[in-house]
Amino acid sequence: MNKIIEVALAGKFSTEAVPSIMEIIGATPNPEMATEILLGVYEQPVLAENVQVKDVWYKLESVDYWINEVRYTYLEEGSKSFYIQSDCNTDEITLENYEQHIVKYYDGCKYFTLKTGEMVVRKNSTTIGQWLSWESEN
Repeated sequence: MNKIIEVALAGKFSTEAVPSIMEIIGATPNPEMATEILLGVYEQPVLAENVQVKDVWYKLESVDYWINEVRYTYLEEGSKSFYIQSDCNTDEITLENYEQHIVKYYDGCKYFTLKTGEMVVRKNSTTIGQWLSWESEN
């Protein structure tokens, strides 16, 4: 593949400059994008501001094309997670009394998550390709 890139670059730049240009391309976090920019054929992907995955809406916050990363936010119901006695009736655990049921981890206890009912903004990231595939599912 490097031979093809070298030939393409030699058509645009002097042959003497190609090794240095190849070195610079190789030092970037996204060599394919760097090559396309140098050859004048790069087209930045157009990304939707919002995508839905199952029943959750993701909002695009920022994109770093050089590292192929989309950062996004979404709303999720908050929760509190803790360990409880393994024989504890989880139907009795509420936001008002959950602290009474917390135990330190030991063999035989179980992990429990209690929803708070409050929506919390969460942050995450994915690849540009994954974001585009989520768009196509909508």
